[in-house]
Parts: sequence; C-alpha cells; structure tokens
Amino acid sequence: NPCGREQVFGMLVASALSVLMSIGALLLMVVFMRCKADVQFKQLILVALEARTKPLVNCLSSLKLVDRKRFVRQRVLVGLREMGRSFMYSKEGDTGLVFRVDDRNVVHVAG
Repeated sequence: NPCGREQVFGMLVASALSVLMSIGALLLMVVFMRCKADVQFKQLILVALEARTKPLVNCLSSLKLVDRKRFVRQRVLVGLREMGRSFMYSKEGDTGLVFRVDDRNVVHVAG
C-alpha cells in the first residue's frame, strides 16, 4: 500500500471537511436568498441575531470600544432644484436614495 495510515486519515478528514463546507455553503445561500425574498423571515433572523449579540455589544460599549460618532445621523436636504424632474420626488417627496456622509462631511450616494 503506497499510502500510509496518516495519509489515508488526512484524505478522509479533508473529504469530510469539504462535504461539511459544501453543505454549509448551501445552507448559507438558502438563508441569504430567503432573507432577500421574505421580509418577515429577515426580521426574525435579525431579531434572533440581536438577541444573541446584545450582551457582547453591551460589554463593548461599556469598555468604550464602540465609536459613537459612526452612528450619528445627519440630515441631507434635497430640493426640487437638485432632483430635476424626478416623478417619484415630485409625487411622494422621497428620492429612494440612501446617502452616506464621511468624516470630511462629504455626501456620497450609497444606494
């Protein structure tokens, strides 16, 4: 037998890990697609994740490791002059865009 016991054992471990990773990737893709398609499922997943990570977040915030400046909301005023002839903005007053403001107070369109 050209293969030793260690090599056979290594091949078995590698093949078992590849099967487990394939199953994990499949489950992750299913959850991702379900979150994209089903809003209620996404909310349930987010509530479950928040419940699981809340003690860790509380611990980090008590240690002052969380930067509060990142979570500050800023108001970006957009008027008719900037929007031009947008039907959605003129009808509902909503642009449908998400803006991000960086540390230099430069506004970027994020979505």
